[in-house]
Amino acid sequence: MTQEDINEVMANSLKRWQLEHLVFDGGNIESARRLIRLLQAENAKLKAQLTWRPVSENPENDDWVTLRRIIDGELDDEFVWFYHLKDVSDWEILVATLGATHWLPIPPAPEEKV
Repeated sequence: MTQEDINEVMANSLKRWQLEHLVFDGGNIESARRLIRLLQAENAKLKAQLTWRPVSENPENDDWVTLRRIIDGELDDEFVWFYHLKDVSDWEILVATLGATHWLPIPPAPEEKV
């Protein structure tokens, strides 16, 4: 496998995972280390998006959220709400009405059509 083949494989992989903004600029070890650091930062950002937040932390206007409730340290499996929060000023009323304790942002839908 030539260096050009390696670069092409890396570029295609990054494109496949929608990480085109990350650049693999050669086959040397420092370039690979830099790419790994960038991927780790991207991974941390994605994990942060998938972290349940207490309802005391307000989402943004126009966010889609999943609401859950924890009772006695256990997740209430029968309590799941999906909600489009158009105005964050409604948040406290919504949370109090539902009895939700945590929320999670819903990621945006895929851009490509299937």
